[in-house]
Amino acid sequence: MKEMIQKRPVILGIAIIIVLYLVSLVSGQSLLFPSFLMTGIIVGFMVGGSYKHGAINGTIFGIKSALIVTLLMILILYLQGAAAYLGLIASTILLYFIVEVVVSVVGGVIGSLIRSEVELDRDYSEDEE
Repeated sequence: MKEMIQKRPVILGIAIIIVLYLVSLVSGQSLLFPSFLMTGIIVGFMVGGSYKHGAINGTIFGIKSALIVTLLMILILYLQGAAAYLGLIASTILLYFIVEVVVSVVGGVIGSLIRSEVELDRDYSEDEE
């Protein structure tokens, strides 16, 4: 199990999510779910291997990134004066967390499948020569 988990793609994915989240805050557009999917695909592609490798690394990336983004979201709501409403929107924040993790896992699986197809095409083209 330990050899399936790769730290570098997960750390890179977390950094990408933090940057994209801050850009989405500045721009006023919600890029949260698409950025989790895109970064999950990147992490899965970097990991390679079977879809299990992509799913495991996508899960680890998703949990860590979603936790950071959720804490940043709570901090921003608190600084904006909405601390009294955090209890009311706790279910929404939890739902965001769950969806972010699921989207990251799906992205990790898609990325690892893309990588396996690229490697398969590369092996096929080398056999023809």
